Amino acid sequence: MDLEKWIIPNEDIKTIYYSGLSCSQTQGAKYCGLNGFIGTTGEKIQCGFSIPVISSIFIGKEIDQVILRKKSSYYFSPTTQLNFLKSRLNHWYYGINVIDNADNDLTLSMHSIDNSSVSIGGETDLKEHKIKYDLWKEINPNEKCILYGVSRGSATTFSAMEEYQYKDVSLVVLEGCFGKMDLLMQRRFSYYFGSLLYKLLPWWFSAYDSNQREPLDRIDKFPENIPVVFIGSEKDELVLSENTEELAKKLAEKKKNDVYLLILKNSKHSDYPVGKDKLIYLQFMHSIYKKYNLPYIENFAIVDVQKIY
Repeated sequence: MDLEKWIIPNEDIKTIYYSGLSCSQTQGAKYCGLNGFIGTTGEKIQCGFSIPVISSIFIGKEIDQVILRKKSSYYFSPTTQLNFLKSRLNHWYYGINVIDNADNDLTLSMHSIDNSSVSIGGETDLKEHKIKYDLWKEINPNEKCILYGVSRGSATTFSAMEEYQYKDVSLVVLEGCFGKMDLLMQRRFSYYFGSLLYKLLPWWFSAYDSNQREPLDRIDKFPENIPVVFIGSEKDELVLSENTEELAKKLAEKKKNDVYLLILKNSKHSDYPVGKDKLIYLQFMHSIYKKYNLPYIENFAIVDVQKIY
């Protein structure tokens, strides 16, 4: 699939990517085709199961809460070592390959997470997203971009759009997006057990504030006239599709944005671009790209995409 030729209507527009909770930038390789991309460490990142839905990814910098492994150091913390192992197994499972760069002591082959700075779309994530946007803007002052967020990254992307009123955004893509964390947990478990778990979130992720404004709180001032794509799945066990659908419909009801909704049938939370629905995902996204004169692959742009409402 990576050998298919991208059609570039204007310039090869950059896609600012924000990863999911507990993930590093290597997650982005699932969306870049077999050619992959060059990470912030200078290493080449490739995914064997990847689909080409991002033509030119922009990472800018790794999120501060992600602790990259130093090749020259040994870590005595059992938690850190466990997280390193977990990330390595995740890479193996999804066929993510990190090609070493000996010139840099940091490696993307493994990472850990600093839970104390995790806000799940709150203040720390918003600041990190703004840094990425500003870095892109500094390099590309006269160009437009696509914003692409996955899970925690999608909630962050939605909230950052409203918080900072970004300019020069051609399209926003939100995969596995939730509207509010309390509703997510109540629907996933049950009202009482989910509410209890929600109250424990600040204990596990100390930067998370139960009073923070989340996507459903930000609809009224979300920037107008920018198309927004929501992607969910009936088999998503973490962010139920009804959470994504609720947010999409609330935004569409304003009638100020073109809003699109794709609900996949067979994809688990981490499998959207690599699972059984990957071809549907691929065709839908390239059809969206073609509609808005963005880089696309002709062979996949075959779906008659329709706005909701």
